[in-house]
Amino acid sequence: MNNIDKLNAYIRYITIPQEKINDNPICPYAKRYLDKISHVFTNNMEEEIEKYYDNFPKDMKIVLILSEDIKKYNVEKLDYLAEINQKRLNKKDIWIAYDHPNNNNYIGEVKTNNNHFAIILLQPLKELIELSNKLKRFDYYDHWSKSYYKEIVEDRKRLLDDCV
Repeated sequence: MNNIDKLNAYIRYITIPQEKINDNPICPYAKRYLDKISHVFTNNMEEEIEKYYDNFPKDMKIVLILSEDIKKYNVEKLDYLAEINQKRLNKKDIWIAYDHPNNNNYIGEVKTNNNHFAIILLQPLKELIELSNKLKRFDYYDHWSKSYYKEIVEDRKRLLDDCV
């Protein structure tokens, strides 16, 4: 399976309803915005983050920066890249997050992380929070652990206060 096939399989996985989380997909909006996902495969994630700092595509909902080199871009390195770039990206209304095969995340009993790539995700922060707030009216977050909810949803909302 080539990289595009692996990426497409993962995107399909996060869009399908999961019985163990009350038939919610891992990412409820991914299917609606499939044509608004941009991606780039790279061996230099730092360089790609810099490119998107000034040139985030306004017609995209998410940019995926992917690397097959999961040793070079291990969980600690991705966490560091997210941490050192969030405040700066926040000024551009961009949220940064990461995904890694060795960083198992779950919503309820459903594994959410991918199995192939180190991924940096860039998304418009204000819009992401608006979409997240809509999900609060349903049972979507009922399956999240309190710590995961705080790490993702509450911390993202806190960033909005600093957003220009």
